[in-house]
Amino acid sequence: MPAPAARHLETIPFTADDGVSNALCLVKAHPTAKHTVLMMPAMGVPAHKYEPLMQALAQLGVTAGVFDLRGHGASSIRPSRKVDFSYSELVEHDLPAAINTIRHHTNNRPITLLGHSLGGQVSMLSLANSNIDINGIALVASCSVYYRGWPWPESWSILLFSQVCNLTAQLCGYFPGHRFRFGGNEARGVMRDWAHNARTGTYRLAHSKVDYEARLKQINIPVLAINFTDDKLAPASATQKLLEKLDQKSPQHCVILDGSMLGTKRADHFAFLRHPNKVAETVVNWLNPHG
Repeated sequence: MPAPAARHLETIPFTADDGVSNALCLVKAHPTAKHTVLMMPAMGVPAHKYEPLMQALAQLGVTAGVFDLRGHGASSIRPSRKVDFSYSELVEHDLPAAINTIRHHTNNRPITLLGHSLGGQVSMLSLANSNIDINGIALVASCSVYYRGWPWPESWSILLFSQVCNLTAQLCGYFPGHRFRFGGNEARGVMRDWAHNARTGTYRLAHSKVDYEARLKQINIPVLAINFTDDKLAPASATQKLLEKLDQKSPQHCVILDGSMLGTKRADHFAFLRHPNKVAETVVNWLNPHG
């Protein structure tokens, strides 16, 4: 049986309220689709890598969009000594602008966020932003990077690596991720926030006065958490550290997928990008629990 034809990919420019421009990639399902999913990528992963997942979701009746993280891909700026930003710009400027854009182009349908790795952290933090209006959040291979979320000795490797990355970023003025073969070139503010979370388990965002930890405790929203059996970067134990930040009355559904479910040998941090069908099916079943 031939594979379904790919749906049209739209590219829609948008600008955050601080003047940084970007572009939303959008794949629409049929006109009567009830749900829209907006994705946020992992650190250093370009938005176009998520097109197979968007196509898989669209084939199952869910409109899907994605945009590059600030400083990457279609973003109008690049990290440098002179250009810095942190998690707060992603949460308080970029994501609200992307949500407004996708809402405008999907007839104001309910929006669910889907965050991969760092994108999941940013999506979670956005729940504490009063300017964000969403119906739920799906975390895919996403976790708090608090080192105690890993077993020994991986925990100390996470702690050491995160602090070395942050120190490098502060000394260089930005993080040269390509030299580390980890992520891409990243802003020193992002690495500062990432390393602070790894060291303390809390979110204290550079460039923001918001108490995100306190606000997250008040959030009661449906959450889907998808982990993978061979993922050393986001094990289920570390994902729990992130989920614990929400009101524990929030409906949380956790799923662990292995390679046989994905249709690949190993279910690691990135395998689902090439084999997206099971993740798409899991998300759609969660969105439509009664069929």
